[in-house]
Amino acid sequence: MLMEGRKSQRCKVNGQEKCPPRQDNFQTKFTMLTARANKIRNEPFRTLSHLIDHNWLKESWRRLRKGAAAGVDAVNANTYAEDLEANLEILLTRLRTKSYYPSPVRRVYIPKANGKQRPLGLPTVEDKLAQNAVAQIFTAI
Repeated sequence: MLMEGRKSQRCKVNGQEKCPPRQDNFQTKFTMLTARANKIRNEPFRTLSHLIDHNWLKESWRRLRKGAAAGVDAVNANTYAEDLEANLEILLTRLRTKSYYPSPVRRVYIPKANGKQRPLGLPTVEDKLAQNAVAQIFTAI
């Protein structure tokens, strides 16, 4: 029996009643986090790591510059994308179990016009994804 004119919670797909799996939308979570941060400006956030999930990492992947140089592990974005879903799940598991440690940064020197060299650090693709995911949380706050 439906109450208050609500519609049924069931979904019909090809005549069968099935509901699609629930998917958390990155933009929805981002907006909610921003609203919460604005509401409780003077109170600190105690935990934010639970916000990073598979969809959050997928958004981080979407924002990643795919043509960037590879890091110390020599894995570029195209190689990482060959098994993207599995790689993201492994990264997510390592982040949640606190067993993720960033790789060393590859150092490259770029010559400047005055003859000196400018150091440039190249992180791995996984490090870029993790950094971007955390940066998105801080951006929302």
